[in-house]
Amino acid sequence: MRCGEPIPDNRCTRVCDECVAPAPSKGAATSDMTCITCGKDAKGCFRVNGKPTPMCFSCWRKTDDGKSKNKPPATKRQKQPKPQQIIEENWGGPCRGGCGKYISGEYVCYDCRKAAAEKNFTLQPGEVELYRANLGDPADKLISQVVAIEATSVKAEPMKWLWQDRIPDGAITWVVGQPGNAKSLFTIEVAACASTGRDYPDGAKNAQGPVKVLMFCGEDDLGKTVVPRLMAAGADLKNIRFLDSKSFRETVGDTKIPGRSIDLDKDMELLLGLIKANPDIKLMVADPITGIFGAKQITKDQEVNPILEQLVDLCKETGLVFLGVCHTPKRQTNSATEKIAGGSAVAGKCRAAFMLSHDPDSDDRHAHVMTMIKGNLTGKKSGLKYRTVEHSLTDEIRIAKIEWGEATDDVADDVLAKQNRKPEERDRQIDKCEAFLLTFLAQGPRRSPEVYEAGERQGFSSPTVKRALKAIAGHHIDRRGKGQGYWMSLEPNPVFDEPVGTKEAVMGLAAGEAL
Repeated sequence: MRCGEPIPDNRCTRVCDECVAPAPSKGAATSDMTCITCGKDAKGCFRVNGKPTPMCFSCWRKTDDGKSKNKPPATKRQKQPKPQQIIEENWGGPCRGGCGKYISGEYVCYDCRKAAAEKNFTLQPGEVELYRANLGDPADKLISQVVAIEATSVKAEPMKWLWQDRIPDGAITWVVGQPGNAKSLFTIEVAACASTGRDYPDGAKNAQGPVKVLMFCGEDDLGKTVVPRLMAAGADLKNIRFLDSKSFRETVGDTKIPGRSIDLDKDMELLLGLIKANPDIKLMVADPITGIFGAKQITKDQEVNPILEQLVDLCKETGLVFLGVCHTPKRQTNSATEKIAGGSAVAGKCRAAFMLSHDPDSDDRHAHVMTMIKGNLTGKKSGLKYRTVEHSLTDEIRIAKIEWGEATDDVADDVLAKQNRKPEERDRQIDKCEAFLLTFLAQGPRRSPEVYEAGERQGFSSPTVKRALKAIAGHHIDRRGKGQGYWMSLEPNPVFDEPVGTKEAVMGLAAGEAL
């Protein structure tokens, strides 16, 4: 109140002389005691913002002090006890393996675990268990088993071929070559023979008859290039199907996802189901293979190897022939295996591989040769020569096709060696160094430091000497076990006698007109 007396319970219950004249009754106010908000009789003071204020009860209830006073007391929320986490070490109850025994400290009893392991390790016909053991931390309860297949249980089966002694059934085959050597035309020729059932270019009989062919042509237009080429090759178009950049489509609920190209990293299970649902598809062409592994890099074995392993299994299970086109790396080498693009897994997973290249024995730029890089399922290693010629389907449509020629005994390594040794393509310094080595090593093996020293006097660096030795098929022989260091020789197993003649005579010959 204005008198300064304390107000119990937020309201004055008396009227003193300091405020107004004595009231006619206790707790009542005179007309001087009016509500400061509405002007009605206040009949007392209320505490508002900490100060006694003449105010009627209705107006006071609308203030913050009146609202808080009339709120029901807040009830404290009791914290619920956290549920006790049950872990295996704290478990006590019936065995979860199904036997019903009461156990503690583990979910499944030893007998049930042993029974489950026996079921998981059930041997198939022909299998034999070599070893079984508990490995690692005993708390992990890890049991490992090693199983082998007995040779007597494996039935010998005849090898089946799409193209006899060249393209095996149920396996991967690569077609390798630089641009301009008719790799795509080669796959067209194979698809034409497979779709019609006719014999193959070398005269090999087509034992399978007409089959369905699935083709992915990622670089050529179907209408302008692929189909005209198939028509020129005499393919049965009714047996040909194409995968394009929108062949693989998906929906999630009512949402349609745009179609995409094949991705073996994602689509292997889908592809397996596709081939099983269409067993008449026996040949699948991927031209090229660089775009079919999705985000995986073909040059990294750890990324592409699992995909290729699944593809190998798919081919074995379904009998599918997977014919893939590989571009060659730019590096120069005499090893055709190194011409297969990608890591070692790409070359290792195929059962056959062919290199298509320009014919080194011909000056005709349209002359080519198909030679074998890898063919470990047959003893036949011969290749085929061919030419690319123009073919007119109509007056308006002209297309290239293959004209097959004679067989050749060369393999891919032979062709590379011939190409790399052409005079116009060889390094003149290497030519000189080769002539030097042929002369210097003609009378027997020489110590490598001696060869390098002699080569340096002739103006040849050590790397040049090494390359020249490799080019002439020389040999670097390690005799460190006998305390004699490294030697160079023209022969693989030379006799290590002292060379006849003096070093000066040999050096004089090496520096002569022959160089």
